[in-house]
Amino acid sequence: SSCLNQEPIIFEGVRSSEIIPVQLKGDGLDLTVLKKAEKEDCLIVRIVETHGRKSEGSLVFNGKARECNLMEWENIAESVNIDGEMPLCLSPFEIKTFKIYI
Repeated sequence: SSCLNQEPIIFEGVRSSEIIPVQLKGDGLDLTVLKKAEKEDCLIVRIVETHGRKSEGSLVFNGKARECNLMEWENIAESVNIDGEMPLCLSPFEIKTFKIYI
């Protein structure tokens, strides 16, 4: 899972038209889950603080975000429109899950 936060390996002469819908910035934060939601038409993004300290960063995308519980069934916050970066601040070893509507 930590490989998701690594720069991609580039092979000369190989191209792809795939677009990465969400990017994570921040030291001490890992993007551990990026998947389609089970019950809704959105993506699930799970961020984990891994350094055992308060860590800050941001999710980069355009769309709406809504924090939810780990099971993805209960919403914790209202939807927020994001145009560029959504700031993140996680406590030591905290896990946050978001529904992303792109």
